[in-house]
Amino acid sequence: MDISPDQPFYESPELNLEIRTLETNSAPSWEQDHVIAPAMPTGKHTGNVEVPRLIRPELTKATPQASNSSSFDRKQAQRQVLQMLNGKAKISTNKIPTVLQSWPSRTHTTVSCLKKGAPAKTEWSGYVHNNNDEWKYGHMAMVSRVPKRGLWNWIIVWQATHTGIEGSPGQKLLAAFSDDARAWTKPIVIPIPPVSSAVHQETAVWGPVLHYDLKTDVLWLFYSQSSTCLKRKRGHLRYAPGGDIKVVMSADALKWTAPTTVYTQAADGGLPKIVANQLVVHKASGAWVLPYWQERPKTRSCHTDRSAPTAAGVIISKDQGKTWKVGSQRLTARGTRYLIEATLAEISGGRILQLWRSGGIRLWQSTSTDGGVTWAKPTPTGIPNPNTKVNMVRVDATNQIALAFNDVSGGPRRRLRVAVSDDSGASWKRVMDIDSSGVGLHFSYPTIAVQGCRLLVAYSLMRHGHRDKIPISKSGIKLHIATLPSTEGPPSAAGPPRAGAGLKGSERAPAEEDKLVGFSVIAQNDSSPEILARDAALVHALQDLEQDEVGDDEDGEDVDNEDDSSASSQLNSQVDSSFISPRNKTQVPIFSVGNTPDTKHIGREDAED
Repeated sequence: MDISPDQPFYESPELNLEIRTLETNSAPSWEQDHVIAPAMPTGKHTGNVEVPRLIRPELTKATPQASNSSSFDRKQAQRQVLQMLNGKAKISTNKIPTVLQSWPSRTHTTVSCLKKGAPAKTEWSGYVHNNNDEWKYGHMAMVSRVPKRGLWNWIIVWQATHTGIEGSPGQKLLAAFSDDARAWTKPIVIPIPPVSSAVHQETAVWGPVLHYDLKTDVLWLFYSQSSTCLKRKRGHLRYAPGGDIKVVMSADALKWTAPTTVYTQAADGGLPKIVANQLVVHKASGAWVLPYWQERPKTRSCHTDRSAPTAAGVIISKDQGKTWKVGSQRLTARGTRYLIEATLAEISGGRILQLWRSGGIRLWQSTSTDGGVTWAKPTPTGIPNPNTKVNMVRVDATNQIALAFNDVSGGPRRRLRVAVSDDSGASWKRVMDIDSSGVGLHFSYPTIAVQGCRLLVAYSLMRHGHRDKIPISKSGIKLHIATLPSTEGPPSAAGPPRAGAGLKGSERAPAEEDKLVGFSVIAQNDSSPEILARDAALVHALQDLEQDEVGDDEDGEDVDNEDDSSASSQLNSQVDSSFISPRNKTQVPIFSVGNTPDTKHIGREDAED
């Protein structure tokens, strides 16, 4: 099934995108649009090329004029632009990426690694945005580079509501900007054109996914937009998660193209479609592989094929986003509730590894050997998961895979950590703590941006239980920045400190007991009928206590998801005890070089809540 945009971004795959400004007798100003248009190829070309048009933007005053880089005051321009935008980015009426002004380009810097054997080092950790009386709910944040012609170096985007309730009519996407990824601007709205329903003028926008294309210096923003599937829950109207998958693009992260629909909700059973994690660019084929899932809504307000299940899949573009094809496989798995919120990374041999949230107590996985076209049968891993999203990326500078995840098998979403794999996901080693949890706070839904050996991990803080005792400002969007050690060259002179030797948090040295089991071991050693039966029983019990839909367990600020209840606590004890040996240690097989599983102990931490 080919899904093409309503209007092509450019007319021929032979053409390359580049920044072009109109040639006029006057210097560039706010009176003209600076357009990313198809570059005219040398030689004969019979295809149509869209010609840039002069336009007159709404705002022409108090605007920084273009100047050479030596005299350009970027900070002043940033202040003026934020004042001019007045809380909202720009959305164009066409589908050619444009910039507000032709500012001097920046160069993207990289970050070198620490010495081999050194512990990962935290550089900064703090809030990007605190929820407040205006924006009471924020979730599903993703951070990315800004194109070189933008005014800032970094952008972070998340979904937000005024009501504090996820899925509320009018749920929007917010964006904040930064040069150093530490000091962030006040968020502005990315004004996605609203889709009206029979009940509301605005529905809900979900799951921002950013992709910065180095070849064209264009930032892509994928998201889902509801149009149906409205329900009433706990006295509030809200939309079921997902809808049509759409995309907008930008050359500066301030002005965005008109949306293009990539995959409609109406297709393939009418279930809402959702995205949550980055696409992968397959090196061998150049294909863009975007993970998505479709989710059965718990409402009869939308017409769906009752035989269509909640299932995972990928959408593939072989022409850098011009056209998209939905993969033929929609993956489900026995022994778990669902496969959703997939994350992808290319591993050795050109394979792609896919990990899922499963609705149970561990992640599930699959691999593709043909660039995402087909996938192996999903199997469980030994990586714990309290039914929440994880994020996995490739770190080319260290030739590793990094995974941000909640290192617990049930209960509140706490112990947010990063682990790395040197062997394509066969085994993992914890390398840093990002955040833990006190009573009443979730730390979850991480996404990672890579800058050389530096990881920028964005994530959500959400209140659960006892909300009247926790200020709303404690919830919001946070960022953790850390640098990884090199995997090449001589080790640091002092060598890695032993575990727990006066080091705290992310500076604790990784030790042998920090290893996690990866997909290869589980596929060989932990998929026995007895193990799967135990998982199925625990999943069934969890299903009675948790919400079925991904949106509802990211509860906003109104849902009484009382993880501290006695019933939930009892169940969490069962979940934890399923991994505990008589020595009060978790036993997991460690995948060795010789493919011989060994048994090591991972010390359990006492839950703080």
